Amino acid sequence: MITFINNSKNTIYLADIDKYIPVKEGEPQSLSIDDAKKSLLFRKFISDGTFTLESTETSLFERNLMRIQQAFSNTSPEPEGPQPPKIRPAPTGELEVNMRGSFYEAGGYAKTNRNLAVGLLVNGVKIGLDPLPFMSSGINELESRRIHAMTRPVSRDAIHIDSMIPTFAEPDPDARYNILYTTVESGTIPDSFVESMNRYDEIWTISDFCKGVIKQRVDKPIYVIPNSIDISLYHSEWEPLPVSPKLRSFPFISVFSWSYRKGYDALLRAYLEEFGERDDVSLVLVTRTQVHGAVNQAKKVKQEIRDLVQKYNPRHTPHICLYTGTIAEHKMPALYRACKAFVMFSRGEGFGLPYAEAALCGLPVIATDYSGHTMFLNLRNAEMVDIDGVVKMPEGSTHVDYWDGHEFADLTSEKFIRSARRAMRSVFQRYSQSRLKNMVLKKDVIKRYKIETVSKIAKERLEEIWRGL
Repeated sequence: MITFINNSKNTIYLADIDKYIPVKEGEPQSLSIDDAKKSLLFRKFISDGTFTLESTETSLFERNLMRIQQAFSNTSPEPEGPQPPKIRPAPTGELEVNMRGSFYEAGGYAKTNRNLAVGLLVNGVKIGLDPLPFMSSGINELESRRIHAMTRPVSRDAIHIDSMIPTFAEPDPDARYNILYTTVESGTIPDSFVESMNRYDEIWTISDFCKGVIKQRVDKPIYVIPNSIDISLYHSEWEPLPVSPKLRSFPFISVFSWSYRKGYDALLRAYLEEFGERDDVSLVLVTRTQVHGAVNQAKKVKQEIRDLVQKYNPRHTPHICLYTGTIAEHKMPALYRACKAFVMFSRGEGFGLPYAEAALCGLPVIATDYSGHTMFLNLRNAEMVDIDGVVKMPEGSTHVDYWDGHEFADLTSEKFIRSARRAMRSVFQRYSQSRLKNMVLKKDVIKRYKIETVSKIAKERLEEIWRGL
């Protein structure tokens, strides 16, 4: 066994061996040598200091791990005494922004960062990007080149924005002003988030829901800079993407990471209990599990679906189509166009980008009436399902330590499942009415969340800060 310490304040997921490494506040943890050999990600986290080896045996592999750790120690010494500021270009007097976070990945943070960076650039803001190291990409070559072109230095006067999970964030000690741009999906936030947020000059977040939750515990200025959407990409003029095996005439689609927070258990139960093999419907589940070759997780997802089918409708199972790979963003609109309606019964969202993106592609939306997406989803423009209330998450249920014991929507009652079933059946049977609601939703989203609109809000706040500096 290899003994190590998780130095971060976050659960670390080793996707290539399908293992979660929890936070244990300096307490040593163990991993078998076989798992360590299989996991490139384990070695990566050793190399960047996220994990620290406590003890190893004397095999060649373990000695190599020690060399990797020693190389990190040698190249990243702890500074002693006063340190000179980082060398950056001289200030120019014009507004400058340095933005640090994920940019190349397929997840929500990276998409938020890409759109905001491009919007600020188009609005005349001098911006430099500081991308976090990445292991995979969900964007095409053109998008990647555009991000790379913005990865450039700015002056030491630049306003610094960290756009990431709070417990991964650290203010720039040389910056004159530090902003944390972040999100929360729960009705309460952990102490580690509060501690991190309080180190920044102000907080940006992506919805009124997030602001309300953060405001309960953080005494910093808080501004809502919502997610933005590229309406030149997400629209209803795309040709439908060919899907194999062939879908039934009415496909529902749901796009999410496979986690309890996303409510896949409630969605599958409602779908399986409401529809049968004779119904001309499909449920397309798009969930990224094959990141870094996480084949084991894909197998586990398939088994969970089989278990739910066996529990709720083993004899007359309606059609289910599962896709566990990463779909590049530029292909997502065509996939949405291959379907008829978007459905996700999430227990908590900061904003809920897939709801808005699917709506722009012409799909009626079915959602839970709780959390960040209610900033743009309502009974006027979507099918909303009332939740049972909020409950504290049992330990380990979300696989993310900091959400243990925090509040998310309860979607387990018979009443909720009946309501979810009715909402799906209603969209299926009264599709023309649902399409009318979609038209209202599209107008709302375009008006409030296109890149140009959101980046203008951000620029106005940045200019206000800049004048103060």
